[in-house]
Amino acid sequence: MASPDSRSVILDSDLPDNFEASEEEVWEYARWLGMDPETEDELLWIAREGIKAPLPADWKPCKSTSGDVYYFNFSTGESRWDHPQDDHYKKLYLQEKQMLKRKVNKEQTPRVAATPPPPPGSSVMDNIKKEMEELAKEDLEKKKKELDEQTAEELAKQKQLLEEQMRTELNTSKLQLEEELAKQKLQLEEELTKQKSQLEEERAKQKLQLLEELAKQKQLEEEHSKQKQLLEQQMRTDLTTRKLQLEEELKKDA
Repeated sequence: MASPDSRSVILDSDLPDNFEASEEEVWEYARWLGMDPETEDELLWIAREGIKAPLPADWKPCKSTSGDVYYFNFSTGESRWDHPQDDHYKKLYLQEKQMLKRKVNKEQTPRVAATPPPPPGSSVMDNIKKEMEELAKEDLEKKKKELDEQTAEELAKQKQLLEEQMRTELNTSKLQLEEELAKQKLQLEEELTKQKSQLEEERAKQKLQLLEELAKQKQLEEEHSKQKQLLEQQMRTDLTTRKLQLEEELKKDA
């Protein structure tokens, strides 16, 4: 099973049973879906449903070290900034909007007026031909209008999907960059800790060497002092012996 960055915090994704979003939150989410809440209030039910939609299986909200909330799939390892159900409600909004537009167009389509009686001197075939041409022209214009609307909606849908894909890729790149920077920071801290430890060890060795040098110097000084004392003692002994010898020689001479 995949797992998010070890420094991220896994959040609780369960909403209270009585949770109801405020009207301001619903309007904000509706605008994010591409909806105009003021003119498309009959489609606000999509925003109300989407804002409290539960996460799909294996998805959990997480908070990064920078405080940003993202969503992580513990099964596939995928991460994204937007709620995994947002794409579904964007598509649902576009479908419902198109169905509503078709319904309005159908209700607003004018009925074909009754065919007036043929003018005197004209043949029935000419009138039928003229009526068929007018109907064909109206049908062609209607189909052209529907095609233009479908093309515009399809382009808008493709543009929205492309923007969503770009946002997802940018968010993924941002997460990867943050993880890489965190790894580099951790490596740098470990290297600094290692260098600090080595420096402290080197200083401890130098201190130990200095103490050893001082102990040797103190030992030499003690030995020098002992030799000095022995030499002084020997010199005193020699002087005493010499003095005794001189006294004996003086006694003999006397």
